[in-house]
Amino acid sequence: MTDDELRESAGCAIGTSLGLGLVAVSLAAVAMLLFAGGAVPIEKNRFDGAEAVAKVFRGGVAPFGLELTESSSFPTGEKLLRLQRVAEPEDATEPQSQGANLDPNELVLIEYGSNAAAGKLFGGGDDNQGFRGQRDSSSEAREASAKLIEWERDPATEWHTTIEADELEWSSWRADYRIERAFHIGGDTRDSVWINLSQKTRNLVLFALWPTNYIATKADALRVVRTVEMLAPDAGPTFETLATDREQR
Repeated sequence: MTDDELRESAGCAIGTSLGLGLVAVSLAAVAMLLFAGGAVPIEKNRFDGAEAVAKVFRGGVAPFGLELTESSSFPTGEKLLRLQRVAEPEDATEPQSQGANLDPNELVLIEYGSNAAAGKLFGGGDDNQGFRGQRDSSSEAREASAKLIEWERDPATEWHTTIEADELEWSSWRADYRIERAFHIGGDTRDSVWINLSQKTRNLVLFALWPTNYIATKADALRVVRTVEMLAPDAGPTFETLATDREQR
């Protein structure tokens, strides 16, 4: 993907969520840009976000008190749905203990052009690092530990790492997931959970982001994924673009 295409992708739209500098962008572009301060895409077309929410979430409503704030399709083919907490509670000033069960304050769903594109974020390509079965490799663990020690001594740089990468099981479903942590200048962190919701007829990845300094866990990932309505085998696309969008294409 070229730099111009990257700036027109859904990745740049979610890049400001965590606000890190442009770092490893080779992961089929989009997801690593959760940690990049990307520019707003040059062109976006809208689709019916309310209809998409009704299709994606159980009961047809946005979970965790979040509200629909964006529904966009991009020249690079991705479609993005963003839900945010409009009345934002105060961020934690200290890292929260595991099991605090704080709700995410933002959900971003991206529908890709193929299952393969979505799968690259979870180990389906050669340019990935830190995925299931690899997170505890000695070289990677040493590198992350060294960065953490340096950052804790002087949090003057921004970086991120994969905290956990494995598989979720709930009801009769399974999905790959990963927990990412962004380390910010000044000493704050922000966790996000990425879940591959792709099925035969949809290529969907969900990104859940928590308030500053919250420590996300697998239990949090399960709470999020249980709000999702998994598709029947004969279901159609998740995000239907508006007629005006199709005409522009």
